[in-house]
Amino acid sequence: ASIDLMSLTPSLALATSKTGCRAIRPTGARSVKGSKFAFAVRSWEEYSALFAAVPPSIQAGEASTPYLHLYEESITSMRKYLPDYRKTKIVMVLRHPVERAFSNYVWRRRDDREEESFDRALLLEEQRIRDGYSFDYAYAGRSRYYQGVKAYLEAFDQVHIILYEDLIARRDKELAALCRFLGVKDTFRFHAVKDSNVSFIPRSTLLSRLVTAEFGWKFKLINSL
Repeated sequence: ASIDLMSLTPSLALATSKTGCRAIRPTGARSVKGSKFAFAVRSWEEYSALFAAVPPSIQAGEASTPYLHLYEESITSMRKYLPDYRKTKIVMVLRHPVERAFSNYVWRRRDDREEESFDRALLLEEQRIRDGYSFDYAYAGRSRYYQGVKAYLEAFDQVHIILYEDLIARRDKELAALCRFLGVKDTFRFHAVKDSNVSFIPRSTLLSRLVTAEFGWKFKLINSL
């Protein structure tokens, strides 16, 4: 699940959906098994357009979960496109690795893109990746944070790390610290919001696949509302 937080404060603007992925798509979307990347922007112009309506006085950002796992591609692209890139503020929310891996697996099951048991999927993971499967099937691989976190700490001057469990248990304290990091008054009162994109194993895989299908026109329609 993800929690929409930054879009709730008047001093910050967050892209309306996790459409970014531009930082890891320097030449457009890759063709990979199990993931079409229909939601990803394809050019720097499209990416910049996400923030066209944001006033200069407002800090703007976006969230894309692959940025940590594909850190080499992401950082290389940020260096290319972002002026004074080292000053970019990076925020990471890290979940317990095992819980993150299982949640990732259940999400694939929910979208009818995984037929194996969790144990079997872990055994198949390395071979699947070699066979060209999407990194969405790297259940264990995406939970190995060390190299990615290290790379961001070395590449950027401002990196703020939040543990997901701390965010849930001590939300106000963690959000106040985040506000200070972003240069926002830490007295801002966030309103509770419900979890989104919650993972579960559906009763009807056909219905789930229809609802979660990744079509470019679908994401453009949603983002226009």
